[in-house]
Amino acid sequence: MKIPKNTTLKTFLLGDFDGDGVLNIDDPYPFNKKRTYPPKNDRTSKHYHRSRYYDPDVKLSIQLIAIQKHNNSHEPYFNNFLRNNPTAFGRIKSVPSTLNKIIHKEQFHKRIVDVAAVTIPSKNRKGVYRNATRIKRRYNYDPTMTRDYYKNPKGGTYYGFHLGLINHREQRMEVQFKSERMIDYSQKMHEDYKKDKSLKKYEKKGKALFKKGY
Repeated sequence: MKIPKNTTLKTFLLGDFDGDGVLNIDDPYPFNKKRTYPPKNDRTSKHYHRSRYYDPDVKLSIQLIAIQKHNNSHEPYFNNFLRNNPTAFGRIKSVPSTLNKIIHKEQFHKRIVDVAAVTIPSKNRKGVYRNATRIKRRYNYDPTMTRDYYKNPKGGTYYGFHLGLINHREQRMEVQFKSERMIDYSQKMHEDYKKDKSLKKYEKKGKALFKKGY
């Protein structure tokens, strides 16, 4: 397979090398106009969800299979962390969620660091920092992925402490530390965020929780 010169990742994924009307990311044969069979219902989240669990009636293009395999390769690292930290919970990023981040957030120039992500709850903010210190001592972490959103709330509404772990295979995992009250608050806010709704109404409540030590 010969990639055209000066091809960016965005062009590689969303271009149409063979001009058959099917984007490369959905085309099993992006360089062969005569061999194209885009997956049925390839635009629906249901399709991707079924494919994630290897439904034999659903077939993904080779590009989407590559994303799926990459994400699922984080499972041993992810599961081992959960076993050793019983209070933690999390998820491996799904194929549609990954595509959404790549395409709509346009993260073509950097690695997606939250393919595997977990949250560790605490009773209050003091517990958040205690847990973060404990994890730093036990795991390798990347200081460039550390984000203290308690000191600098994201968008003025999001509070938490994020730590990026990295293992010997260069796989990364995002660990979020939040108080239980902040978890409830951020989950409600995230629902509006996914719907592109304004988050302005959350500022007052976020500040109130912060002042109470959450």
